[in-house]
Amino acid sequence: MIEEPVIENLSLEDLELWTEEGKIGVLLHSIGNDHNLGAIARAAAFFNVSFIVLNEKDSAFGSEVRLTTSAYRVAEGALEYLTIRKITSTTAFLKDASKRLITIGTDTRARMRISDLSSIVKDSKVKAHKPGSRLGITLVLGNEETGLPKEVKDQCLHILRIPGTGNIDSLNVSQAAALFLHAIYEL
Repeated sequence: MIEEPVIENLSLEDLELWTEEGKIGVLLHSIGNDHNLGAIARAAAFFNVSFIVLNEKDSAFGSEVRLTTSAYRVAEGALEYLTIRKITSTTAFLKDASKRLITIGTDTRARMRISDLSSIVKDSKVKAHKPGSRLGITLVLGNEETGLPKEVKDQCLHILRIPGTGNIDSLNVSQAAALFLHAIYEL
């Protein structure tokens, strides 16, 4: 059993650094399953993601975001490569972050597809901190049962989906995260 770490609040300095350095990150909204958190962290570290932001007020987590022993076990060391921060409002974070980073929400009914990612980044109205530098991106993932609420999707610059056969409504959130993070890594 590991001692549960204290997760620091996201600071303006964190967001400015991620913007300046063109960092890639993930915002998890109501992802309450610690195995999914660990699997997402593992994919994130594998694809050179720098940060994960958790909402401490998510009802799926109860009153506090937790990095459990199970999350660490599933992550297989990946959490050591990631900066983990917490926020109290997903919409407030996205309202600010969308001015600095490309914010991409996910929804199984989105018009745009994961294959549109490169044109979204190329045509982004978000400007790099330094000319010629890479733009930062935040991927926003929601709960498998309910997805992202409308107010969260409204704060994202883009909403994308992973097309499938339709036999099943959606992928497991950690599987979807891995596909999106691979596509972002390939940009």
